[in-house]
Amino acid sequence: MYVKRVTSEDLDSTFCCAKEFPPGTGWVKYLPAAREWLKANLGTCIEGYHLLDGDNVVGLVYWSWSESALMPYIVEPGVACIYCTELLSSYKHKRHG
Repeated sequence: MYVKRVTSEDLDSTFCCAKEFPPGTGWVKYLPAAREWLKANLGTCIEGYHLLDGDNVVGLVYWSWSESALMPYIVEPGVACIYCTELLSSYKHKRHG
């Protein structure tokens, strides 16, 4: 298990949460567009880390600094605004963090 900062080369492994939803889940059809948006905005208004078990992404956190977040937050500069976190259900309650 290790943590890796998300880069533009990691787009195919983003949104690992999509692995756990049944076929036909409505928002899954927007996954390609979400990945393209992440690629276009990575490093400006979104950052991320993946938790990997070997080559498999099993967890994530996507965030931004308050100064460049998507929504206008009224907080001090340098605060991380978390957009999304996920840990695949098979990894929960196993002391992975």
